[in-house]
Amino acid sequence: GEKTPKLANLLRQAENLAEQQHGGQLTLLRVNAGWKAIYGAPNFETDEGRKKVQALKTFKTLYEALAAML
Repeated sequence: GEKTPKLANLLRQAENLAEQQHGGQLTLLRVNAGWKAIYGAPNFETDEGRKKVQALKTFKTLYEALAAML
């Protein structure tokens, strides 16, 4: 859509921030209801890690998820 060029810019910004402040880790998840994004790498093998991901806000688009992180 119209936000496609902006999406690439947001992704680069998120990657740079991940590199500078989060050891380079950025996790983007496509779920049934939309997108989730988090700096770091959640551990899906633990209850704590799964709950952390479940608690993340779900956004309709990847653009919205990235914009909320920045």
